[in-house]
Amino acid sequence: MKVVEISAKTIEEAVELGLQQLNLTKDEVEYEVLEYPTKGILGIMAKPAKILIREKFIPVKEVKKFLDGVLKEFNINYSLEVDEYPDFIKAKITGDDLAILIGKHGKTIDALQYLLSLSINKKTEEYIKVILDVNGYRDKRELTLEALAIRQAERAKKYKKKIVLEPMNAMERRIIHSVLNDDPEVETYSEGEEPNRRVVIEPIG
Repeated sequence: MKVVEISAKTIEEAVELGLQQLNLTKDEVEYEVLEYPTKGILGIMAKPAKILIREKFIPVKEVKKFLDGVLKEFNINYSLEVDEYPDFIKAKITGDDLAILIGKHGKTIDALQYLLSLSINKKTEEYIKVILDVNGYRDKRELTLEALAIRQAERAKKYKKKIVLEPMNAMERRIIHSVLNDDPEVETYSEGEEPNRRVVIEPIG
């Protein structure tokens, strides 16, 4: 985050000078008064105003900045859209030939999302959930997992044995648990350590 210390005759002038130096608008900054101006006696011993002005933390802006910085290293053409919701921020990357950003079994997109979340949350006291999607991969993956959950639950019930799924990240495991939460004939739980933690589907009775 950009920050500068500014001195001027008045606080208002100091703020304006700070905005010029940071090349930002008033909505994008916050400032702290370090010293208030004094007139002195007959103009002698007068002191200027002194402020510390810094760029305000705007999550959506920071998400864009981080992703643009990372994506330029891939030398690809892309479009980036970042939306803020009450409980999370979602960044959507679209374009041609973006498989490199997804990776095998989504490992690259998961790693990028993890690094993005670390970058954003080290700058704020309150945790912000960040979701990264590339060409609708997350939505497609969710549909795939929902179908997988139903299919494997039927297998567990048919053969009366527990089914252990492939390793998944926490977000994907939650999808499996959610889909089967209302099925009275099976129970689900996770076992193992990250990054090899898996969902187990076990028949009841």
